[in-house]
Amino acid sequence: MKQLSPLRGFTNIFILKLGLLLALASCGGNPDVTLGGAAGGDDTQGIQSGENFQIGASWSAKPLTISSVQEENNFVIARLASNAVKVSTIFAKGTGFYLGRHNGNHIVATNAHVLKNIPSCSVSPVILQFSVFNAAFSCSKIIGIWRDIDFALISLETNSGNEAFLDEINPLKMAFNKDIQRDALVYSAGFGQYRNSNSQLTLKNDEDCRVYSPTNVFARLQDPTRLGSKKVASFAIGCDISPGDSGSPIIERDTGDVLGIVWSTQMPKPITIRSQTYMQDLRRRDTDSVWKHLSYAVPASEIRAELLRWTEKVRRSRPTQKRRDTVLSLLGLLP
Repeated sequence: MKQLSPLRGFTNIFILKLGLLLALASCGGNPDVTLGGAAGGDDTQGIQSGENFQIGASWSAKPLTISSVQEENNFVIARLASNAVKVSTIFAKGTGFYLGRHNGNHIVATNAHVLKNIPSCSVSPVILQFSVFNAAFSCSKIIGIWRDIDFALISLETNSGNEAFLDEINPLKMAFNKDIQRDALVYSAGFGQYRNSNSQLTLKNDEDCRVYSPTNVFARLQDPTRLGSKKVASFAIGCDISPGDSGSPIIERDTGDVLGIVWSTQMPKPITIRSQTYMQDLRRRDTDSVWKHLSYAVPASEIRAELLRWTEKVRRSRPTQKRRDTVLSLLGLLP
């Protein structure tokens, strides 16, 4: 594991804060492709029937806890762990990640399909849990659901007590303008259910967890397991993703930048996907196979473009002005 040695001292301080808080808090080009399965928490059929989600020679999703963060001694992993959020509704379970305070709202990002059948928080409860700290929040309001990019923003219900908890967290930031480089190593963390019966937060960080699609080339993929699903602009990754990981951030290892959000993985996977020789071949040459057998994330740049289109569309709509300002703040465009 690569160590960010210049940050070692800061990492130790940050890990100490994690422990204290724990004590207090007692998914270019545009080819169209159809996938074979989703990473959403609502799709458990593949798990129950023993489908294999493994990419590469071994399954890399390992529990991410305070002790494992301390063992990694890596600032990027510590930050990822502290911002990972379990999203639970009566219809689905998935993953989200904390993006900080914007226009007075504490914001969590997740997939639109994780919030299926949830028109608003007042109609059906949404529970958001920072699992490393065992700190749970309810949903104050849904800022927006954008199905064309399978993306949603949720505002946390806060008070003077739990805002102090959130103020201790260094939130993730989406790299809206960054290139997504082929072969870039990434991390992901989510609550995928495969080989994870307790729905723990797991870290994906093996050598196969990297970008496999060509630099800044995104395919429009469709998930046939969800009725009426949209074709979503995606880049291909080799991370071990399973149902429950929907909404996980894809983090560039060197910088900690959020390159995109997990939304789907193909299933069942061919046996060849577990061959290290096959995976190395995928990295060396251009092949359509990267759009058929891997896991997939929506690029941050596509999220930015869709959010900008939405802010223009609702510019003159008074009922949406507060939500629009929150999105503009997230994009760094609020005056």
